[in-house]
Amino acid sequence: MSSTNGEAMHQGTPTGEGVRKADIGLVAALSIGVGGMIGAGIFSILGVVARVAGSAMPLSFAIGGVVAGLAAYSYDALGKTFPSVGGAVTFLVRGYGEGVASGSLNLFQYFSYIITIALYATGFAAYAVTFVHLPSKVWAVGVVLAFTAFNFLGSRLMGRAESVIVIIKVAILIVFIVAAFMALTGKGVARLAPATWPGPLAIFTGAGILFVGYEGFGLITNAAANMAQPKRELPRAIYASVAIAIMIYLLVASGVVTNVPLDV
Repeated sequence: MSSTNGEAMHQGTPTGEGVRKADIGLVAALSIGVGGMIGAGIFSILGVVARVAGSAMPLSFAIGGVVAGLAAYSYDALGKTFPSVGGAVTFLVRGYGEGVASGSLNLFQYFSYIITIALYATGFAAYAVTFVHLPSKVWAVGVVLAFTAFNFLGSRLMGRAESVIVIIKVAILIVFIVAAFMALTGKGVARLAPATWPGPLAIFTGAGILFVGYEGFGLITNAAANMAQPKRELPRAIYASVAIAIMIYLLVASGVVTNVPLDV
């Protein structure tokens, strides 16, 4: 009886690697991270960052990527130690206990997620109305409800849907990058010259604004409890997703600066 109970406990805990069935594999986890990042940084706030950082926008993306890499190390270490569906919420409770401190920080994080979702939804609506002329608020609310429904349908379906969306999104961006560099001219390259950059404050301000485009990798830790081997798969998914995001961001930002005048 004790053996049976021990096996059941082993299978029911996140540390029972190699025993329980996984709903989220490495590809799905990688897709969650990439999908969570490559959204706001490209489709919603690229113009805002260009207005602030100017021709140094690729440098702002690089600085944000360095900070994201440092944060990824912390998420990786904590995610492997406390694999759960709570992610950062669990980390705060483990660090500060169940009290006012962890509760306040988690509420702060909760509201930051709401603001980020609103940013994504607003950005999506701005594009969607150019194809189907519905009120932008209808599109914004509709896309939030649609993805909420996906989450309720289970982590396996959510992971598959995320993978499909990320493949389509990255494919579109690759086409854009190739087209941008095929159209590259000497005049365009000159726009990247350090002599055209604004001051350090503008560059770091741009990096701070666009950091919302790097925050998505933290969502991978929420999937750790549904991974077969989180200690092996979690770091691979986190670091690979951050590396992919940095590469795409730098290429897209460089393509935009070299092909489109900053006032446009």
